[in-house]
Amino acid sequence: MNVEPAVAERHSYAVEPSQLSDPAGTSWPIEGRLWVLATIALLFSGWYKGINLLLLLAHLMLGLWLVNGVVARRAVSFVRGQRRAMPWVRAGEPALWEIEIVHHAPREIRGLIVEDRGDQHAVAWLIPEIPPAAPMVLYQMVRLRRRGRYLLPPVRACCRWPFGLVQQTRKLTPPSECLVLPRLGRIDLMMMRSWLQRHTRGDGRAHQWARQVAEQEAQLRSLRPYRSGDSPRWVHWKTSARRNELMVREFEHPHSSDLLIVFDWSIAPDSSAASSGSAASSGSATSESFTASRSSAAKFEQAVELTATVVDTWCHLPNVRVGLILAMRPPVVLLPNSLAEHREQLARVLALVEPTEPVEPRDCLQGQSLKALQVPVLLLTNRPQQRQAWSQALGRAIAVAGLDPRPAWYTPPSER
Repeated sequence: MNVEPAVAERHSYAVEPSQLSDPAGTSWPIEGRLWVLATIALLFSGWYKGINLLLLLAHLMLGLWLVNGVVARRAVSFVRGQRRAMPWVRAGEPALWEIEIVHHAPREIRGLIVEDRGDQHAVAWLIPEIPPAAPMVLYQMVRLRRRGRYLLPPVRACCRWPFGLVQQTRKLTPPSECLVLPRLGRIDLMMMRSWLQRHTRGDGRAHQWARQVAEQEAQLRSLRPYRSGDSPRWVHWKTSARRNELMVREFEHPHSSDLLIVFDWSIAPDSSAASSGSAASSGSATSESFTASRSSAAKFEQAVELTATVVDTWCHLPNVRVGLILAMRPPVVLLPNSLAEHREQLARVLALVEPTEPVEPRDCLQGQSLKALQVPVLLLTNRPQQRQAWSQALGRAIAVAGLDPRPAWYTPPSER
């Protein structure tokens, strides 16, 4: 007999997470501590004054406290849980947080609390009743603030049922991590394309040579009659002589919107604190260095968001290849590609990039020649004086953008 797997029900029993610091094991909430103190007071009073009724009440209260601990411990021991697959989330955007739990106790479990707490998130669910062997998916929307690798601590199951005097806590999942991608702004695509064409034209000769190479590498799609304004180089003379009519070639450019992005946003080390003379001046210099360091880090994050926005916008265009060069230590060179794996690699690289010292273009390319790669180049940098060096290294005119001033075609995430 074939048994179909049970379908997990989805529930949102979201509550405010508790402030308990015990990761696992037995803990006493404030109600349980007061209960124990009252039990001890009654027990001592009944023994000291010889009042059997007080002794009986104290033993009854102690029994209830022990029963609470045993029932709560038994409840959490049957619970199993796991996180739903979450390879990455986008910083600043709501992400669906899902925890699947199930238990195999002979009877239903009541009053279970499931908590998931990390550096940037804290969620909890209070489940009134869980039927046996019935999978349940708990979900809630979470926003993470910072990009990078995000450590996910174990999910905890807590139970105080039935009296709330003793809490038993158990870890349901092992520690894991997810990737937080940079925040995205908005790109005015038409304005950016016009801006790229205007700034990558150079003095005309490089643009004309690139157009000739593109025409040679383009795929011939068909032949059509000559129209006013067509280049004489496009005329197919054999067919024209056979038909007694001028026929020109029509080309197909499958990657007409390809883009190579160079991210050269380095932070030079600040040695102002080390060069201070006296103790007072040393303290002042240290404070100024810390402020400058925070400002540089904030600018770096804004530059990463700008780069991620351009990459994400271009990757969503049809038949487009996107490449990325990170002028970092160690350098990263990802040649233009349109595969889904390549797009995931671009997102992962930008999520994990960290500021480093300045790197020269020649050292970044490490002897690789990209002059034959005829795609527009966008240089995102806080060192505009490097434009000539990158132009010589890549063998073409390039467009340069930064944050001071901000490109007119870009709207940052904070202003969306």
